[in-house]
Amino acid sequence: MKKILAATILVVAVLSSPLMAENPCDQITLETIREHAPIPPAKIVAKNPVLDICEVILDIQSELVPVYATKDYIIAGEMFSRKTQITEARLNTLKGKTFLANINDVMDAIAFEYTPSGPVRHTVYMFSSPSCPHCSNALKSIKDVLDRNHAALKVLFQAQGDARSLAIEAVCKNVDLDTYNSKGWVSKNSADRKLCTEGIKIVDKSTAVSQRLGITGVPLFYLENGIIVAGNNMPELDRVLKN
Repeated sequence: MKKILAATILVVAVLSSPLMAENPCDQITLETIREHAPIPPAKIVAKNPVLDICEVILDIQSELVPVYATKDYIIAGEMFSRKTQITEARLNTLKGKTFLANINDVMDAIAFEYTPSGPVRHTVYMFSSPSCPHCSNALKSIKDVLDRNHAALKVLFQAQGDARSLAIEAVCKNVDLDTYNSKGWVSKNSADRKLCTEGIKIVDKSTAVSQRLGITGVPLFYLENGIIVAGNNMPELDRVLKN
């Protein structure tokens, strides 16, 4: 009797084990998602079971779009749990992997750099624009953070319109961080801007790679390991560099 009871308990335990639970992502595809909502041309870049729902990250024209799906419905938007932005963390992980996969193109599109004295332990890649006031404020205050954490800075431009010609001029005049912050390199008249072939090539490359990375706002910082810091947030940049 004890053997039969023990065997019964074992069978029940196995059947109720989480390992036997159905993965909510198993039957989720673009086709099942489109049964509930119109989705433009896209591809699934990641699926993860989250709280019994399938978190699906879609790549739509190089922009990562999260949806939460079951076979009966989908929910668009971000998920929060216990004051943690689950969706943002997942997106940043994927964006970091994409950044690392494109690191060679990133290195070919550097506009200017800053290297602290002494050993360099980290590298910070900053996407910026000459017409972005938050970018200007970040560049004016970033040197202390870089020096304190022995981090080099490499700046890339994401710029269009008038900002594009300013970015090209900065590259052509071979500015460094201090010169860029001084604004002394800016021509008084836009018609007088120096637009060299190399500057055009660099800015076109940086704009192209920023689009490939799905960057929609600047300033945006990547560390050498793909960690992302968004916005003019020097305390957060300082924190992740220390860690």
